[in-house]
Amino acid sequence: MDRGTDSCYRTRSDRVHVRIVHSVGVSNRHVHLCQEDWDILFPNQAITKKSDLKQTGEFASEQTVTLVGPKGVIQNVRVLGPLRKTITSGGIID
Repeated sequence: MDRGTDSCYRTRSDRVHVRIVHSVGVSNRHVHLCQEDWDILFPNQAITKKSDLKQTGEFASEQTVTLVGPKGVIQNVRVLGPLRKTITSGGIID
């Protein structure tokens, strides 16, 4: 998958800032990630279940991300699990 101008760096506060170039659709403040993106955003961490969703096998994780785009910033966007096999700029492919 071509990610264009991805970058990852740490600030003095030790927060990780990652730039991943994707089209992102946000609904009800959640995102789906594939394993590759998870490993970039949360290196050496396992996804942690917070609560089950109504959809069988789906869950909200403890982890959240901040989305930054041309229209502004959305903070505390919940990551849903399980991780997806593949995510394309057009949507999710399980």
